[in-house]
Amino acid sequence: MTARINTLNALEQAEAEEAAGVPLHKIEEEGSLKVRLWGAIAWVITKRDEPTLSYLDYMKRATYSEILTFVLGTDNAAEEAAADDPFPAGAAAADEGAPADAEGPVLSGDGDPAV
Repeated sequence: MTARINTLNALEQAEAEEAAGVPLHKIEEEGSLKVRLWGAIAWVITKRDEPTLSYLDYMKRATYSEILTFVLGTDNAAEEAAADDPFPAGAAAADEGAPADAEGPVLSGDGDPAV
């Protein structure tokens, strides 16, 4: 997944800086107002799909963790792949008649494996 922050155009960057009241280069500085700035970046990106969304409304509905994941993606490649996998691990076993609870083979009434 490409970090969404890399998709900002210059106008979106300026809008994020204005909303946050902090220049983008402050992201790299210790002790800067990162929640406000990351939130503004996420808000600008979200506005592509929700043009009437206000910065204040966005900040009220999002957590800092959600904002960072949305803007930066995840560092875990396996987590990203699992999120995109329409057939997660274990789905094939369930489709093949294996018990979903992993307690062993399904037996017919007489103790023989069911066919």
